[in-house]
Amino acid sequence: LLQAQDNPQTHKKTLTFRIEPGLNTGSKIRFEKQINETHNHQAADIVFVIEEKPHERYRREGNNLVYTAEIDLVDALTGGFVEITTLDQRQLRVPINDIISPHSRKIVKNEGMPIRGAQQRGDLHVVFDIRFPSTLSPLQKRDLRATLEESSS
Repeated sequence: LLQAQDNPQTHKKTLTFRIEPGLNTGSKIRFEKQINETHNHQAADIVFVIEEKPHERYRREGNNLVYTAEIDLVDALTGGFVEITTLDQRQLRVPINDIISPHSRKIVKNEGMPIRGAQQRGDLHVVFDIRFPSTLSPLQKRDLRATLEESSS
């Protein structure tokens, strides 16, 4: 701000804005003509550039979210459920109905990121990381082999 004698003044101003769910990295929030007005120059814009913070359990792929679920080999072969806490703290119970191979994906529709300007969401991709047992007894190995050989015939 300038006074009549062209003396600069410091002026403190609080700018408040809401970061909408679903904004992508690189999205910009602009406040027009908010800084550095001088006698010879007009006020300039302030631009904030959105950068996503990595999440411990989720990875973003566009509007979709990818979640890695660790499951035991027995659940991968026989079925079960995966309990997932969503980003908005809801509990999802995702059924495992088919045999899961390593790095398989199961898609849960409309559980991804909100799509800006739309009343819909991306999808949640559940990627499976299968935990194998560290040891098996000779009897367990024999029974498992017999069962698996029988099912593949």
